[in-house]
Amino acid sequence: EVLMGLEEKILKASSVLGLRNKASIQEIKDHFTRRAKELHPDCNHGNQDFNSLFIELREAYDLLIEYAFSFPLPLGGDELKKHIAKMDYQDRVKKQYMDGWWGDL
Repeated sequence: EVLMGLEEKILKASSVLGLRNKASIQEIKDHFTRRAKELHPDCNHGNQDFNSLFIELREAYDLLIEYAFSFPLPLGGDELKKHIAKMDYQDRVKKQYMDGWWGDL
């Protein structure tokens, strides 16, 4: 097998799972679950074609999940500001929920 770059592997894995250009971790899990039910060898009477398709599906899922969890936090610039603003907002919402205060966000 020809060695593929990470970008090509991710594009192929996305295609195997039937994902769009962007997908959340939950969408990756949902697509995997749906496809796994279709392709699992136990559901297809041990057909070897489905066995190889299921293995390919599992490898695609593992790659995308590992990739999704590998992103580092931003360390500077506008991306860091956006990340901090998002975290601040989430913290305020949690505090309001826990304290029962529903004033201005």
